[in-house]
Amino acid sequence: MAEILVSGLLNVETSAKVRGFPINYYPIDYAFFGVNTAPGGVGFNLASALKRLGSTVTLCGLIADDFGGRYVSSELEKRGISADAVSCTLAETPSSVVFIRSSTRIPRFTSPPAFFTSSLFARTPTASTSRSK
Repeated sequence: MAEILVSGLLNVETSAKVRGFPINYYPIDYAFFGVNTAPGGVGFNLASALKRLGSTVTLCGLIADDFGGRYVSSELEKRGISADAVSCTLAETPSSVVFIRSSTRIPRFTSPPAFFTSSLFARTPTASTSRSK
């Protein structure tokens, strides 16, 4: 059995069925049995798949001490995935909403915490990371 460390995004994903795209406004539109919330993110999904294949998995990622973070942590525990390297340092756990029409999954909104946003967009290229022609 392989021992694997997975590092990646942990988030809470809510999926909602819609009539079609573009999404038209309806004052009330009940999607009975069409809304689902589950843990997700590349790190969570990869760790879950590797665990199902029989590996011993430790997951490394960031969450917050909020409902989403506790939900992700409890699901990791249920699946037998070690969360020893999951750090509870964010202001909020990332979340996303995915609208689904039939079998089409189109992400329409993702809410990264400010930590990720500032890390991704505030960086300036350095000599070692920029490419010259």
